[in-house]
Amino acid sequence: MDLEKKPYELVWEGVLTADDYLVRLIGALKRIVDFFYEDKEGEAISLYIPAIEGMDWFMHILTGLNMWGLDEDGSFKGLYEGEMMEYKNILANLLEAWENRDMVLIRDITEYELIPALEDWKIRIGEMIESKKR
Repeated sequence: MDLEKKPYELVWEGVLTADDYLVRLIGALKRIVDFFYEDKEGEAISLYIPAIEGMDWFMHILTGLNMWGLDEDGSFKGLYEGEMMEYKNILANLLEAWENRDMVLIRDITEYELIPALEDWKIRIGEMIESKKR
C-alpha cells in the first residue's frame, strides 16, 4: 500500500482496476453458469473458487467507494450505499447456497442476480470514469 496516497486516490485506483476486472469476472461467471447447465459441476466449481476471491475483492472496492468517495471533496461518498448492500446480500445468499451444497440455487443466483448486478456495476464504474475525465 502506498502510504503517500490519500484514501480517495487508492479507491480511484481500485475503481480503474475494477473497470477491466469486471469484464473478466462476468465472463468467468457466465462460463460457470454454462458448465452447470451442461452438467459439468466439477468444472463449474473449480472455476468458481477463484471467482469467489474476485467477488470478495470487488466488495472491498465498493466498501472503499462508499467510505471514501472518489474525490477529495467527497462528491461520490455514499452515493451507492443501497447498491452496495444489494451486492452484499447477493453474496450472502450465494454463501448460504454453497453451505447447503445447492448447485441449482448457486447457478440461479449467479445467473439471475450476481451477473446482472456486476453488469450494472460495470456501467456505473464506466460512468464514474467518464465523469472524472470531464
